[in-house]
Parts: sequence; C-alpha cells; structure tokens
Amino acid sequence: MTTRIYKKTRKKTSKEDKIGNKTRTNMLKIEKYLQENGESKTNTIAEHLGLSLARTRKILSQMDSLEAIGTNTSRRYRLKNNSINRVVFKKASFLNTSKISIY
Repeated sequence: MTTRIYKKTRKKTSKEDKIGNKTRTNMLKIEKYLQENGESKTNTIAEHLGLSLARTRKILSQMDSLEAIGTNTSRRYRLKNNSINRVVFKKASFLNTSKISIY
C-alpha cells in the first residue's frame, strides 16, 4: 500500500492583495500626516502612528505615493511631486477587504 501526499497549491495574488487592512489604514494615516505636516522623518511618523521604527520603515517602503529624500540617517519622506494624493476606498461588500486606489 502506498500513500500519496498532495501539496496544496496557493492562488497567486497581486502585491496589493497581500497588504492587510491595518497596513492600509496606516498608509492612509501616513499620507494624511504628510499632507498636514509636510516632509517628515521616520521617527516622527512612527511616533505619530504609535508603531515601531522597523514597522514604519517597512510601510514607508511599500508606499508608491511617497519619495525618500536623503541618506539613511537623515532620510525624510514626502508625498511625490509635493501634491496631495487622493485616496479612494472601494468596498466590494461589508465582509470583503477594502482596496485602495491612489491617483
């Protein structure tokens, strides 16, 4: 008697689908903070959000709407083109996850 083991295959998802709701919420908070305060350092953004520096850096690196200015120790972040980006939530249903469109 032989036993066969089948490996489950996962459905491939886009990068946007892998971002959780908490991360999306934090991205919105970062954009709002930068709209109100302008160019800011990672530690001031982290302090405002109540997150660790490492987690804040990770979120900042995932955001396409921001540009980094300066080297590691003096790096600041600002919205691209110094413009205000509009963020729109699209909800498919009450139980479905929110998707963010930035344009």
